Amino acid sequence: MIPLVKDSHITQTGTGSTFTINFNHKSERFGSLYEECAKSAEEIWSLKTGKLYLMYSGGVDSEYALSVFLRLKLPIIPVIIKLNPAYNIHDLEYALKFCHANNLS
Repeated sequence: MIPLVKDSHITQTGTGSTFTINFNHKSERFGSLYEECAKSAEEIWSLKTGKLYLMYSGGVDSEYALSVFLRLKLPIIPVIIKLNPAYNIHDLEYALKFCHANNLS
């Protein structure tokens, strides 16, 4: 099971109007965006059970995450959702082209 929070750096308390999130920052230095994403991808990969799926909207955020897994050669299956009525047709077409170009189904 992949935990939602790592090393208790984020804690939550309360519910409803008393809901609060606290961030306990690490004292270590952070790497570049790619380095931190690669470390996260490798850790997620090591904790997975079965196949690993990633929601891919065709937008820049999810494409970046997908690209990190691809660059690390960690098998991942993109999940693309078509919304009706043609709400995300541009993103859907872009995502399908990206997947085709990268031999993903």
